[in-house]
Amino acid sequence: MGEIRSTLDLVMEKTRNLSLSAEEKASQKRVEFGKRLQGLLQRYADDTESLEMLQDGIVKLGAEMDVTDATLQIEAVFKRIDPDRDNRRWLVLLESMVPAATDPLQEALAAYDQQRAVLKVIVEKKLLGQLAEHHGIQGAAVKPNATQDPGYQKNLISLRRETQTQIDSISQKCIKS
Repeated sequence: MGEIRSTLDLVMEKTRNLSLSAEEKASQKRVEFGKRLQGLLQRYADDTESLEMLQDGIVKLGAEMDVTDATLQIEAVFKRIDPDRDNRRWLVLLESMVPAATDPLQEALAAYDQQRAVLKVIVEKKLLGQLAEHHGIQGAAVKPNATQDPGYQKNLISLRRETQTQIDSISQKCIKS
């Protein structure tokens, strides 16, 4: 009876003479760099590293992995920008990486905050009117919860999507230049 071989033996035999192309090696290097960069950025986000420590870490990581493409770093930082969160740390970092991006980015985020506040006031007034009209509930102590209104949620999602599109556009402009 013939020799019984494991699946691993069969795979190893078939792939023995295969090797990665230069493109595949570069792609793997970029992916690995991206993962390690995310770790550095997370430590910066958690405030366990200062801006200088992060920049030193990025330089060392780039030298260690032989990756000099700054667009990977810029893309990684832009992906962490969230209109609903505090982005000051990311803006400071972007200021050091791509100074031209910070003003338009701050304007887009400020416009989002302002439009979100206006939207909330409008919905709260609408809800106050509905409470008074339908249930007879009114007064200074009545505070409607705009975040539970489906219309508010829909408009907020639309506003967030528009702002994210602006952020992506700013990111692409920075990467191209």
